[in-house]
Amino acid sequence: MNYLRIINELYTGRIFYGKKRTLERMRKFINLLGNPQDEYESIHVTGTNGKGSVSKVLFELLRSHGFHAGLYTSPHLSNFRERIRVDDERIGKDEIVNLMEQIEPMLLKLEDENPDFSPTFFDVVTAMAFMYFKIKKVDVAVVEVGVGGKLDSTNVIRNVKVGVITSVGLDHTKTLGNTIEKIAWEKAGIIKEGMDLVCAETRSEVVKIVSKRVEEKNARFFLRTKDYGFSNVRLKLNENRFDYLGKGRIDDLLITLNGYNQIINTSTALFAFERFMEHRGKKIEVDRVKSTLRQVKWMGRFEVFQLGGKTVVMDGAHNPSAMEMLAKNLNVYFPRTRRIGIVGIIDDKDRDSIMRALDGSFDGIVVTNPMESRTCKIKDLMDVVKRYYPTAEFVESKIEAFKRAMKSDADLIVITGSLYLVGYLRDYVARLERNGR
Repeated sequence: MNYLRIINELYTGRIFYGKKRTLERMRKFINLLGNPQDEYESIHVTGTNGKGSVSKVLFELLRSHGFHAGLYTSPHLSNFRERIRVDDERIGKDEIVNLMEQIEPMLLKLEDENPDFSPTFFDVVTAMAFMYFKIKKVDVAVVEVGVGGKLDSTNVIRNVKVGVITSVGLDHTKTLGNTIEKIAWEKAGIIKEGMDLVCAETRSEVVKIVSKRVEEKNARFFLRTKDYGFSNVRLKLNENRFDYLGKGRIDDLLITLNGYNQIINTSTALFAFERFMEHRGKKIEVDRVKSTLRQVKWMGRFEVFQLGGKTVVMDGAHNPSAMEMLAKNLNVYFPRTRRIGIVGIIDDKDRDSIMRALDGSFDGIVVTNPMESRTCKIKDLMDVVKRYYPTAEFVESKIEAFKRAMKSDADLIVITGSLYLVGYLRDYVARLERNGR
C-alpha cells in the first residue's frame, strides 16, 4: 500500500451516494475495529452552516487549556490530511497507510458478508479518524458531523457530554428532507442521554423540535439568546470585536474570523467549551481565551487575500442561508466596492435560491465548473445565473476564470458557491500572494 493509491481508491472505489441511509452499517464496521471512539471523550458538532468554524474554535480553546485534542472535519479544501488533526499536526501519510492496513481486512469481511453493507468513503475516513485519535491517546476529540446527524457516520460516538447544533437551514434536502422541521429533527439526532446540548439556532420551529429530543434523552438544553450570547459587536475586516455573555462575561474579544456569523459561531464554541470545562471541574482562563481567539483561522470562510492591487475573498458558502450571510458581510466590509464574483454551484444544490440571495451583490459574474469529479450541468447552471446576471459568462477552467476576473476593473473578487471551488483556487491564489504577484 502507498498513500496516493489509498486516496485514489477511497475516491474511486468507495460509493459516496445512493446507498441506503443507515447507521447500522457504520456500527458493524466500527465494532469490527474495536470501537476506538469509546476510548476518549468527544464533543459532537452539527449544523447546516458554521459547524466547521465552531469545531475549529473549540479545538483551539481545548488546546490552549492543556488538552491533548483531536479534530475531525470535512470536507477538506486542498489536502485530504486536513480532515484529521491532533494538536498542531495533520495526520501523516505513513499513518494513513498503517491505518488502512488495519482497516482493509474488515472492509473485505463486511463486503463478503453483505455487499450492501460495504462501507462508504465517509464511513472509512471516519473510522480512520477514530482509530487515529485512540492511537494518539487524545483527551478529547472535536467531531464534526458530515451530513445531518441522526444517521451520520460520526453518530456512533457514545462518550459525549457536550453536543452543538450551530444552525438549521435548507441544504442536502434530498437526503435530510425539504423542510426546516425535518432537517432540525435529523440534526437533533446527535443528542445523547444526559448530555448538554448547546443550540445557536433560535427559530421557534427548530427550538420546539430540538427541545422535544432533549426531553426524550433527559439532556440539558442551552439556547443562544437565553443562556448565552454577545453584545457590542464591532465588525472590521480581520479585526472583529464583541463582548461575550456566557457563564461569565468577557469584554472586548477580538477575532480575525470575518462576518457576523462568526461572532455567533465563536460565542457558541466558547459556551460549549465552558460546559465541557464545567464537566471537568475546571475553570476557563480569560487571558488564554482572548489570545487563542485572536489567532484562530479557518480557511475558505470569508478569507481575504491581497493580490495585484485587488482584494480576493474566498467563501465556501453553498446554500441559500450561507449566501444570504455572504451578501450581508460583503455590504458590511466592502460597501462601496466594485465587485466581481467567480461562482460554481454543484447540481444537487438549490441554485435558484442561492443566486437569488446574491442578486445585486456583484457588478459581474464569471461562472466556472466547481469540480471535475462530479457531473455539473453547466447549461442549467448558466440558465439560473443569467436570471439574475444576464451578462454572466462561463469559463471552464477555474484558473482561467480567476485570470479573467483579475483583468476586470473590479476592486474585489469573490470566489464562492462551493467549498470544492474554493479549495481548488485557494492554493493557487495563496501562492501568488506569497510571491507578490
